[in-house]
Amino acid sequence: MRWNFNKKIGEFAFWSQAYLMPLFMWPYWTKFRIYKTVKYYWPSFTKSGARRKSKISILIDIAYLLVRFRFGLIFYMHYGLYNKNKVRSVFAHYLSDTKFYYNVLPKVNKRTWELDDKVIFSYICSLNSIPIPETVFTVRSQILRSCGGTVIRSNDDLYSLLKKYSNHRIIIKPALCGSSGEGIFEIKFDGNYWYKTDIGNRLNMCDLVTLADGNLIAQLCLNNSNLDPFASNASQVLHTYRILTYSDGATVTVLYVVRKMPQTSRLVDNGHYGAIYVGVNPHNGRLHRLGIDEQLREYKNDPITGIRFSEVMVSNIDELIQVAKDAAVVFLENKIIGWDISDTTDGIVVIEGNSSPGLALIQKTHNGCLKLKELIDAY
Repeated sequence: MRWNFNKKIGEFAFWSQAYLMPLFMWPYWTKFRIYKTVKYYWPSFTKSGARRKSKISILIDIAYLLVRFRFGLIFYMHYGLYNKNKVRSVFAHYLSDTKFYYNVLPKVNKRTWELDDKVIFSYICSLNSIPIPETVFTVRSQILRSCGGTVIRSNDDLYSLLKKYSNHRIIIKPALCGSSGEGIFEIKFDGNYWYKTDIGNRLNMCDLVTLADGNLIAQLCLNNSNLDPFASNASQVLHTYRILTYSDGATVTVLYVVRKMPQTSRLVDNGHYGAIYVGVNPHNGRLHRLGIDEQLREYKNDPITGIRFSEVMVSNIDELIQVAKDAAVVFLENKIIGWDISDTTDGIVVIEGNSSPGLALIQKTHNGCLKLKELIDAY
């Protein structure tokens, strides 16, 4: 018998991802779920008032979930299933977060590093003509490299490179895995020097190595306000769409589209920082009637502009979806990907691809994820 050592290593790596990682991550996942329940979901429950079902109905719901689907109290609180408008018949449309992240994804997404390592992700996208924000440089193991791979060895080299972007906004973000919007900041040029915006200190090469080690430094795109009534061209926060794709190895299907509506001046549009999520009809681009935030509060209008969600249609929805499909084709060995895509002044760009896409923002805006659940059950 001949042993193919490299093949065996690959098989072991995939087996470890599919079976050992869930066991290793279980304590951290449980702690995270409890934290979210205490910080967001229990306060939402206590404030639901007249919208909440009776105590008897809630107890029946929880018993039904436990017996029928093995879903527990945290799941029930997470999705606000205690609200009167959440009838028991739609419970079957929901997918367990634990099952999705630790049973399904590790088995269907086989090359997650292509998406999780943002430097590799940017390189693959560039080779395949997928539009992404321009990478300025990267820092890995305290070594600065330009987007072309050239090592930056001095302050003069660094400033020579950055001078090309003196009229642009530059963002620094983690290059490995998702960050839920954490660890992202901006540097700005005042005509002579570069500064980190929140502290105002001048940056030299050593400062950047310290600040940006393990990070990707890229050009910060601007919103295309001509097509987007919610996004000001001068807005600090880039508005994005989360587009969930599924690939069977031959074709790519767009399952869901969600519009993220940032409500703060932070650089990110994550729900942890107050963003509102609004579902989008992928066929005609019309926004759903209600938006929802991390604390399960519902909105008919955008609090910033006052625009009613149901009156807005995304005019270029077909183009946004096509970009997501084109990107998914490049990463076919990852069946389920959540794409963050934005319409910018430079055109439609892919901000990132998520190998572990947020399930909550899909289920909260679509009353579950029946299409995804059916595909997973069939697989």
